[in-house]
Amino acid sequence: MRLPAVRGMGFLVLGTALMLMTSCGSTEVIRHYEVFMSDSMERNEEGDFETAGYSKANAITTTESRKSLLRTDVKMIEDFYDLEGNYIKTEISHTRSHMSEISITDGGFRLKKELQEPATIFIPEDVSGSYSKKDMTDDEEEILKEHVMTYMKLLD
Repeated sequence: MRLPAVRGMGFLVLGTALMLMTSCGSTEVIRHYEVFMSDSMERNEEGDFETAGYSKANAITTTESRKSLLRTDVKMIEDFYDLEGNYIKTEISHTRSHMSEISITDGGFRLKKELQEPATIFIPEDVSGSYSKKDMTDDEEEILKEHVMTYMKLLD
């Protein structure tokens, strides 16, 4: 009858799992809802970066951190314009990365899709240069969240 050995192995696995769980500590989650406009850069023939236009972006950035783990998740809609303000394209993307000291891994993924019509919201048409919408209300954050998540479904 080998039951005690199996039970002993179970306690070893359970003890290891509990030790790993308690070593991670509590998780801190930070979520930012972002609306901004910035220059878009391209590499020229000489290999230098130069301003090629600008982009308008809506994004949800979530960061989870605990003692041994850092995970970042970015969901973004980005409309690109040339220097004269002519619309070029829209990119929707979902990027996730993580780094763990326990399993000694780095990883993640990036999903991206191109669209042919502007999709960002909350950025006035007459704005030029850098822009960032500050102090969004709870209602605006909820509208932005629903808007971005609707576009994320196109990546499935």
